[in-house]
Amino acid sequence: MKVDKTNTIDQETTMALYAVLIASSEPIAKAEIQNKLNIPEEAFKDGLIALKELLATHSPLFVSEFNDKLLLMTRPEFANYVRAIHKTQKQRLSQEALETLSIIAYKQPVTKSEIDKIRGVDCESTIISLSEYGLIKAIGTLQRAGSPAIYQTTDKFLQVFGLNKLADLPDMDQI
Repeated sequence: MKVDKTNTIDQETTMALYAVLIASSEPIAKAEIQNKLNIPEEAFKDGLIALKELLATHSPLFVSEFNDKLLLMTRPEFANYVRAIHKTQKQRLSQEALETLSIIAYKQPVTKSEIDKIRGVDCESTIISLSEYGLIKAIGTLQRAGSPAIYQTTDKFLQVFGLNKLADLPDMDQI
């Protein structure tokens, strides 16, 4: 019996990707996985497609892609089971938080004073909350009086809102 070397490599790549992702609690860059595991680009793409197909039919997990990173996640329809065991609850953002987050997403990089000006109110506590949730982060400061922090969204923002990249945000005209 002749072994199909291509099929073996694809299966091995698929299982290697699965092992790496299942052991990771944080998103991993596709390029990092490909480079560290020394997987050719085409084999990596094929392995990722095969893993997604495998999980789609035989697992409560799926591969989430955003910002050229991968993360294994629980399918939404199984979230209640996970919450029941881990005592987590859905966290909902207030209207103020959603408005502030929207401003940051569309205007980034942006300072607190710019956000305050657009919203017409002080957003300090909302910015702190969004930072604590990991949806935004300070990426530096402006070189001017007071050295105000500059904010942008994080990979977790993309993950939570089901976006692959910021360009996937709806156009402002659609909103």
